[in-house]
Amino acid sequence: MHTIFSRPRRIAALPGLLRILFIAGFVIAHPVASHADVVTDWYATATNVTANNPPGGVFVPRHLALTHLAIHDALNAIDRRYESFAVAVKAPTGASPDAAAAGAAHAVLLALYPSQKPALDAALSASLAKVPEGAGKTDGLAVGKEVGDKLVELRRDDGSARDVSYTPLGTPGTWKPTPPSPSPLVIARWPQVKPLFLRSADQFKAPPPPDAKSERYAREVNEVKRLGGVNSRERTADQTAAAIFWVAQTWHPFLEVARQEAERRKFGVHDNARLYALVHGASLDAYIVGYGVKLIHHQQRPVTAIREAANLGNPRIEADPDWLPLAQTPQHPDYVSGHAIQAASYERILQAVFGSDALSAPASAVWPAGTVRRVYTSWSQLTREDNDARIWGGIHTRSATDGGDQLGWQIGDYIVRNVLKPVAH
Repeated sequence: MHTIFSRPRRIAALPGLLRILFIAGFVIAHPVASHADVVTDWYATATNVTANNPPGGVFVPRHLALTHLAIHDALNAIDRRYESFAVAVKAPTGASPDAAAAGAAHAVLLALYPSQKPALDAALSASLAKVPEGAGKTDGLAVGKEVGDKLVELRRDDGSARDVSYTPLGTPGTWKPTPPSPSPLVIARWPQVKPLFLRSADQFKAPPPPDAKSERYAREVNEVKRLGGVNSRERTADQTAAAIFWVAQTWHPFLEVARQEAERRKFGVHDNARLYALVHGASLDAYIVGYGVKLIHHQQRPVTAIREAANLGNPRIEADPDWLPLAQTPQHPDYVSGHAIQAASYERILQAVFGSDALSAPASAVWPAGTVRRVYTSWSQLTREDNDARIWGGIHTRSATDGGDQLGWQIGDYIVRNVLKPVAH
């Protein structure tokens, strides 16, 4: 799931690259002051815990989704503003929403990462310190724990614990482990995992990718070859910055922009809980769907097509056995792009949540920490840039991002029509 720069020397050269970006109009960003609530506090805690402790990979969005769905259902137990996800209980009158949300998040993360109990207990204590003593605090904490424990149990047998082996097909045009650090494919379990929001992993379809011997495929691979190489002379400083920025897990930029927009729209804790639950639930479902498509088509990555073009049977692609992409290629097939399917699903969800594609004011996000800052004015702008960055980073063809968009838009539209809908009062 994660990508890094192709060669260690690219990381070492990053300060020089940032000087170029500064000259081109980019800046080194400083932390942005923000108003936090219990939802964003536990998003920060959950992000830290999931990013720094095993298991990694797609378990990260799975566990973030369970955390935020538990927060949502715990708040719903106190004040039912939206449909519950899976745990519909009724809290005692006067139960504290903040205590319930914190208790739910703590219960989920503790069940998933028991070795992190000291850090999680400290985060819970910090949340509860803001809640007045009394029955409301005690009842809120109890209902949150009940919701969190029940949700973990409901998802215990979702299929994510079952490992599934994968053997490359070994034929021209199909996926194989990619340089510079080839490793086995480990994502084969995820198409068999039960989705959170969708009915099934194959609920939506994508068109097939172009044939490896076609003119269209050659055009797309040659675009990546020109713009995505580690030593590309055609990629601009802005494109390089975007490629580096979007190595981030896709939800981070979207949620940072969403956090700023939610503050401007004066979202309360219930609205934020639903927002984060929708985005993180869509993340897991997008991975489940996307990996299923990847394992139908087994399409090789651009780096393989470029380095081994002599074996491909497409004379429009000239082989370059030493070519490497700017970003390290993830170890799974090209079609479809996981970043694209996620971004497109977020786009549709956030357009629906906020009622517009346009942001009420420009918003920025920074990645890696303290380095590249990007500014956005619409949700679709984030999606387009994410797609382009996969080409500029050298790790996806254009059809892979286009196919991801088609699936992601369908996923997002389905989710906002059918999941966590507002309820009448």
